[in-house]
Amino acid sequence: MFSAIYTSTSGLQSFSKGLDVISGNVANVNTPGYKGTQLQFQDVLYDYTARYQHEGDLYGTVMGQGVEAELTTVRFNQGDFRETKNDTDVAVDGKGLFVIERDGEYVYTRDGEFEFDNDGVLVTRSGKYRVMALDASGALQPITNEGLKTQPAKSTSEISFVGNLSLGASQHVISDVKVIDSLGATQTLSIRFRNTGTTTPRSWQVEVRDAQNALIASGGEIRFEGNGAPSADYNRFTFTYTPTNAAAQEITLDFGEPGSFSNATSFSGGTSSDLAVDKQDGYAQGILMKMTFDDRGQLVARYTNEQTVNGSRLALATFNNMQALRQIDGAMFHAQSGESPLLGMAGEGNFGRLAVGRIELSNVELSQQFTDMIVVQRGYQASSQVLTAANEMIQQLLEAAK
Repeated sequence: MFSAIYTSTSGLQSFSKGLDVISGNVANVNTPGYKGTQLQFQDVLYDYTARYQHEGDLYGTVMGQGVEAELTTVRFNQGDFRETKNDTDVAVDGKGLFVIERDGEYVYTRDGEFEFDNDGVLVTRSGKYRVMALDASGALQPITNEGLKTQPAKSTSEISFVGNLSLGASQHVISDVKVIDSLGATQTLSIRFRNTGTTTPRSWQVEVRDAQNALIASGGEIRFEGNGAPSADYNRFTFTYTPTNAAAQEITLDFGEPGSFSNATSFSGGTSSDLAVDKQDGYAQGILMKMTFDDRGQLVARYTNEQTVNGSRLALATFNNMQALRQIDGAMFHAQSGESPLLGMAGEGNFGRLAVGRIELSNVELSQQFTDMIVVQRGYQASSQVLTAANEMIQQLLEAAK
């Protein structure tokens, strides 16, 4: 009877712990990156007393000593994603955890709510802890926007063309060709093509003039094969351009690979041509507009000059024994002694890929928690009733003994 009191008391204590775990899960149902925990119940030592033996079988009584609940496990299944439209918010679609430097040590989380602080360092939105990247040697380092706030200008070194120089046209002029000089300023050129096919089949002389119609370069020759594709050694023309107050620069006019029809061609197309500039490789100075990540965790800086520059890549971590991680505040985990992380990046192995502009929500399912709460409540009530019954029986026994 006294053992019944102990057994029912162990039930009360265990179910009380179960309610604590459930309440913690429910309280964090809206915590990004939170991983729900589950209490593990197990029976304790049994008391066996042998009574008699019959035909080789031993019979007796087995009395349970109650239940204990001293162990919790973390459910690491992935939670749902929610779109935030924040450029630096990311969620891991896979098994990886973000690596965070907190108070001089590394911790791990699925909460990808990040932002750049006033010093240009990527930190967690809650707590302002530094987010780690992997450098080329595999070492962890902070992610910063240092050196990425502006992008220096690049002078034009190549202009490529697309379209047709018609054999029936005597000349063709492409005006308003924008190039970038060595100071980052935009200059305007015009390029003129003169059909010299009467002396050399499918041959065009090239001259370049500036915005004031001053001659910059002449004598260039572009030739095409009989099928209309650029000829080898005559598919490019390089000249030197020296704008006012700027350094001289060499610019190459590229009409496509020899034998290819993907860029410039020379077919019979009447008396007009449609050759035009496809692109040029120069750009003016750019001011940083925004920073975001791609699905491989690469930091991408976008500038006002429509250019992009890649920065560091987010570090991700996994563990051979995920249950060896100790849950701390802020949906973060601390690796216990002896547990070393396996470091990598998104898009590699089983680390997963990143969903940009999204965060992972808590993986707690309220319906399951309410079901568990009802079971725990019933168990607690039953243990309480057993304790009450045992107490009443002891009282009756004491009264009978008087």
